Amino acid sequence: MYGKGLAKNFRESTKWNYTDLKQYPMVGYSSDFSPGLITELIRRQYSYDIILSSGLATFATHISFPIAKLLKKKFIIWSEDWMWSKSVIARMVLPYVRTMVQRADACIAAGKNAKELFLRMGAKPERVFVAPNCALDVAKMHMDNKKLEDFQNTVNPTKKIVISYLGRVVSYKALDTLIDAFSELEKKARNVLLLIVGDGPFAPACARLIQKKNITNFYWPQYNHLTAAQEYESIPHDELMYYAWLSDILVLPGRFKMQDHVTCESWGLILNEAISLGKPIISTNSVAAAYDLIENDKNGYRIPEDSSEALADGLEKLVKNPAGRKAMGIRSREIFETRFQYPNMMQGFQNAINAVSI
Repeated sequence: MYGKGLAKNFRESTKWNYTDLKQYPMVGYSSDFSPGLITELIRRQYSYDIILSSGLATFATHISFPIAKLLKKKFIIWSEDWMWSKSVIARMVLPYVRTMVQRADACIAAGKNAKELFLRMGAKPERVFVAPNCALDVAKMHMDNKKLEDFQNTVNPTKKIVISYLGRVVSYKALDTLIDAFSELEKKARNVLLLIVGDGPFAPACARLIQKKNITNFYWPQYNHLTAAQEYESIPHDELMYYAWLSDILVLPGRFKMQDHVTCESWGLILNEAISLGKPIISTNSVAAAYDLIENDKNGYRIPEDSSEALADGLEKLVKNPAGRKAMGIRSREIFETRFQYPNMMQGFQNAINAVSI
């Protein structure tokens, strides 16, 4: 595997049998060019029967497919991808990707949109399986009540209605759309607070927009340290979940960037975590998870991309309707419990593996 030592962040990894491969920069592969994978797959060919690779645009998938065919191994692709970039490189590689999908022994989709992309690329329907993307049940995580109280007193001492954005601040996540929407909402409702927890290359532009819009009801831990050239800091996941607990409404905006390597939000696990806490959620038609996790008017809203007007309208409805927020939160938790548990995801993988093992 590759991942810059990511596995070491999990205590369970001490029991795993894995190899962390060295990565190198390569045009067309943003972070996963690991040529050592070729040697590993060939050297260990007698110790495995199936190659399961992730992502349609990764080096691992592109190189393991021909190796699987050469060595007569079963080949399975798991993917969250649901939109294909219109960049020159992406257009050039598309015929090869279609061939992989059509000749794979099975395809595993993270959600309904990823399944549709597999089918559009020519996968046989009986070879496509869904393993719904899952996240931790935050409601069952151990939370320090004293720490949570401290967060409350720091972030929201006057107990306003908290509208949250939690995650990296990059252009395709469209935090600026939320800022625009909140600036309009703030004119109508003073009992609201915009909570932003995240950093990234688009953060300085968003900070300037907050100043331009004269937004006063906001809390952003990194706000006073934003510069265009800084090293971006990620907040530990456990700490991020304290902010999630404080949220009344969680928003994951997004937009399509079809000429970029990353065209849009491939999933959006923060939405899984939000519904695990029983929160109403708002997202857009450029976020894959919004199609699987949001039932419009029942646990939130899926709105058009780049529409601050639609977002402001959805937020206003939720802010003015406490009973509606509560009912939507209950439905969010029901969706999480019935459809987005790890056994459901595991079953999708097991179905694919069983199918190719016959």
